[in-house]
Amino acid sequence: MLGQLRFITAISITSRRPPKVSGRRVDVPESSLLISYTDGVTEYDRKPLTGVAELHDAAIFAYNLASLPSAGVIERQMGLSAANYDDAAILTAWRLPEKVGLRLAAAHQLQ
Repeated sequence: MLGQLRFITAISITSRRPPKVSGRRVDVPESSLLISYTDGVTEYDRKPLTGVAELHDAAIFAYNLASLPSAGVIERQMGLSAANYDDAAILTAWRLPEKVGLRLAAAHQLQ
C-alpha cells in the first residue's frame, strides 16, 4: 500500500460539547503510518482542501523516510515551522511489521 492513504474514521474534537464516541477495534495493516492532527494543520491558509492535499503529499514523503520522526517531517514539508495563528498539532504512530516487533520483544527479554 506504499504511497496510498486511506482515512479510517474522523472524529471532531471540540471544547463546546464532547463527542459521543464508542470504543472500536480496528485492524491496522503492518507498516502503517497513523496520523492524527488538528484543523490548524490543514486550514492554516484558509484553504482546507489544499491543506488536505498537502498533508497527503507530506504523509507519503514521511512514510518513505520512516527512519526520521514522522510528525516533524510532515511539519517541515507543509511549512508549518513558521508562525501559525491557529492550533497546529501532529501526532504520528507506526504499526511495525511483525518481524520487527518479534525482534524488539526478543531483545527486550534478553535485557
